[in-house]
Amino acid sequence: SSEVSFAVDPTSGRLTTTSLLDRESVDKYELLVEAADAGNPAMSTTATVKVSILDTNDHAPEFYGARHFSIVENSEALIQLGQLTARDADLGENAQVTFTLLSSPTASSFRLDQDGSLYTLVSFDREECPKHRLRVRATDQGPGGLARHTDAEVVVTIIDEDDEPPRISLPAENGTSVRISIYTHPKNA
Repeated sequence: SSEVSFAVDPTSGRLTTTSLLDRESVDKYELLVEAADAGNPAMSTTATVKVSILDTNDHAPEFYGARHFSIVENSEALIQLGQLTARDADLGENAQVTFTLLSSPTASSFRLDQDGSLYTLVSFDREECPKHRLRVRATDQGPGGLARHTDAEVVVTIIDEDDEPPRISLPAENGTSVRISIYTHPKNA
């Protein structure tokens, strides 16, 4: 950074910051500090001061990757649909993310593990509900009640399986002609 972020008090030698420091922009500084006396001749020496910037929980997790999943209707329960992913620009505990499933009308049909693994808990019927919208939360582990979170929507689409036989309604409405064909396979003739 071209901006000077530190100052040294010429009397006490105390090193202070002159601007806000952001670990995500610059995480280490190396300063060359010179100390000189008022003697005649003046004597001086230099020292390198290394400053490491500690992390504060100043970022919330951000979702990335898939948030749209699908499953064929009538599949058995406990199928893993996929894995939610989020990242946090902080370090350490501040960057460790866990996932939770928030309340929604169909939330009880799903399980979301803390690592982001999303599972079905029931078998779905597309004709009852073709799409499920879930609210999920990614939370970092910021200490002292300073955890940050981000909410997102996850959509689960139920893929149709040909499980409904065709239906023929007879008699037809007035003025509607109905043609019925009977096909016999040559092997069955």
